[in-house]
Amino acid sequence: METRWYLKPGDTLETTKINERGHALHATADAWKNLTAHLDRNRLIQESIERERAHKEALKKGSLEMTAKWDNSVENIRKRKEEERTTRLEKEESDKMERFFKIRAEQEGIRQQYISDARRRIYLTKEHPKALTSALILSEVIYEREKQLEFDKKIKQHEEEELAKRTQKIKEDAIKEVEENKAKEKKIREKNSELGKEYLRHIIGNENSAKLLKQQSIDRERVDIANMEKEFAHIKRVEAEEVQMKKDSIKKEFLDFGIAQARAKEIMEQEDKEQENIINIYAQAKHGIECLRQKKVKEMQQAMVLRREAASKKAVAEAKAKGENEERILKQAAEEVEKRELEQLKLKEQTRRQLIKDRQEDRERFLKREEERKREEAEVIKWEMLNRFKKNDVMEAYNKAKEKERWDGKLAYRRILMDQIAENGEIAKRERKEAHDLFVEQQKKYDDDDERFFGYAEEVIAYAKGKNRQTWPVERVIQEYKRNNNLLSKHRRACPEEDVEK
Repeated sequence: METRWYLKPGDTLETTKINERGHALHATADAWKNLTAHLDRNRLIQESIERERAHKEALKKGSLEMTAKWDNSVENIRKRKEEERTTRLEKEESDKMERFFKIRAEQEGIRQQYISDARRRIYLTKEHPKALTSALILSEVIYEREKQLEFDKKIKQHEEEELAKRTQKIKEDAIKEVEENKAKEKKIREKNSELGKEYLRHIIGNENSAKLLKQQSIDRERVDIANMEKEFAHIKRVEAEEVQMKKDSIKKEFLDFGIAQARAKEIMEQEDKEQENIINIYAQAKHGIECLRQKKVKEMQQAMVLRREAASKKAVAEAKAKGENEERILKQAAEEVEKRELEQLKLKEQTRRQLIKDRQEDRERFLKREEERKREEAEVIKWEMLNRFKKNDVMEAYNKAKEKERWDGKLAYRRILMDQIAENGEIAKRERKEAHDLFVEQQKKYDDDDERFFGYAEEVIAYAKGKNRQTWPVERVIQEYKRNNNLLSKHRRACPEEDVEK
């Protein structure tokens, strides 16, 4: 392995620099592989991995091909279980759907039955079926009323029999009672005679007892009177003592009051003396104060006179100075007034001249405006004359266009009316068809209603006959229904058992 320098054709070592020369490495293939082996390491590792993967795939493919037909292989067992699971799920789903459809069919039957029952109940609440039901109820009421009358008749008969029995028994009891009363009266008379004798004996004994009791009562009254006299004497003595005590108390109070009055009089006299002394002292003090006040007033008056004299002197001096100042101010004011009057006269003269000038300018402007107005009026008269000529032409064209527009409007309105007539014809035809269809539908509905009504009527009549009830209320309702719906001849055979009295 070696390196060499190369030159371009025509170059020499003397004429070229080292960086302009080519530098090459010469090595053998083995040496080059040794140099570049580390550069291809990742590629070699990847190739090794790919070879290993390919080998494993080949082994796996061979194993799968070999075990594809084995029943006990893991893959086949897994597939078989998966197929069994799928089959089971499909069967469960189909069973579930079958049960669902079965339940839905049952529910649909129940629903239809419920709807039918509900419609029947609703139908029975309407006018004519309700009348049939009312007629059936009336037959039941009539039946119950007949049974009630029979029952009342039996009760009345039973009550009459019971009343006859009670009457007979009362008569027998009355006869028996009369006989018993006679026997009782006889016993009572005998008993009363014995009681009379006993009463006489008691009266005799009671007279003796009364005398004894009377004597005892008199003795007790005497003792009570003596006790009362003693009590009265004691009460009088106590009252006399109370009167004496009251007199003594009043006398004592009167004496105490006299003593208190005398004491109060002495105190009042002493207070009057003290008050007079105080008044005298106050009068003396007041006289002294008055003297001092008069002296002070005189002093103040003298001081005031002195102040007034000083003030008058000062006022005279100030008045003199003030008069001089006022004279000077008046003179200055007169000069200023005269000056202002001169200025005002100058201003008035200037204003008068300006007003004259403005008046002249206004006159000139007025004359110009008047001239312009007359010129404009002449122009307007010319334009009005031209406009009158043009207006006639324009109005004539306008009237023609207006007339044409009005005629076109009439034609358009005529077309609209014709279209509306055609449309109304179609609408009328459609309405007649709808009315006919509605009539057919209503007729069918009426037939269905009649069929339902007569079916229910037959059911009600059968029920009434089965219960042995009167059927004429139901038959009357049927006859009324036929009369109201003009069915007297149409459904005569539908109810062969009807026998309605007209």
